[in-house]
Amino acid sequence: MSFEDFLRWYNINLKITNMPSYVNGFAYYNGNEYLVIINSRCSSYQQQETLVHEMIHIFENHFSCPAEYEKRCEQETHMMVKDLKENYILNQ
Repeated sequence: MSFEDFLRWYNINLKITNMPSYVNGFAYYNGNEYLVIINSRCSSYQQQETLVHEMIHIFENHFSCPAEYEKRCEQETHMMVKDLKENYILNQ
């Protein structure tokens, strides 16, 4: 399965666009599909890391987290990305 097929399968729309430099990217669910927006100004490595980060939010269903758990969800996601960087796929 290609990456594009994977995105379609999970109803994820990926956009790479110019944003302010302090934003790496974000994801949200619009009620119909997941949207992942990545900053084109970031390095390809940072874009990859941000994409993985946002995909974790999607697959961990963080969009339905109560507001009081948002910080915990973000910390959990950072730890998962850190583990991937140290042990698996994200290499500089």
